[in-house]
Amino acid sequence: QLAAARREATGLPAGRLQREDFLRALLDHTDDGIHVCVLDRDSSGRQSRRLVYANDRFVEMSGQTLEELLECADLETLIVSRDDSDTERVQRERICRGETTMGLCSWLRPDGEDNYHEWSVAPLELQDTQYLVVVSRDVTARILGERALRESEGRYRSLVENTPDLTIRFDRRGRCVYTNPPSRRFLGKEPEECVGCTPDQLGLTEKQSRSVQ
Repeated sequence: QLAAARREATGLPAGRLQREDFLRALLDHTDDGIHVCVLDRDSSGRQSRRLVYANDRFVEMSGQTLEELLECADLETLIVSRDDSDTERVQRERICRGETTMGLCSWLRPDGEDNYHEWSVAPLELQDTQYLVVVSRDVTARILGERALRESEGRYRSLVENTPDLTIRFDRRGRCVYTNPPSRRFLGKEPEECVGCTPDQLGLTEKQSRSVQ
């Protein structure tokens, strides 16, 4: 009865209403943030992006309310690009040509929470109006994890580089892939000279060689 009443009220065929309901359910339940904005230009040619649609996930990622996003004259003022200037230039050029493009950004969230999202935008022109359809994926956990790994590796390298003890790393074939500076004192070789050498070639004792194998 509800479906029949809706068909009568809208005048749309049942098949189209079902497709619209399916599409809306898909947009509302995806893990990606999806929004559509109008691409405006002022008299000076400056572009601005005004929101016309956003799913719940997009609103959640932004840290803003839907009302705040809709009232914003330009969404760009709420976002910080994480791409370099050359990449940003290419992105703008591709959008102007009506081509899809991708990038990495962060929201200026009111709570100050760290966040990163990869976005993909598809320009669309309808009735002389330019729209941007944007899909955003939260990659905060991955970015912060990679940062923590780099910092951990940096601390480990600093420790190894500055220890007075000899440290050697071998690959599975038993060939040296790294030595720290004390190789000069213990092996009589520069660290670079040790790379690719076997334990025997480095002059390690038989006991030391067996531990490597």
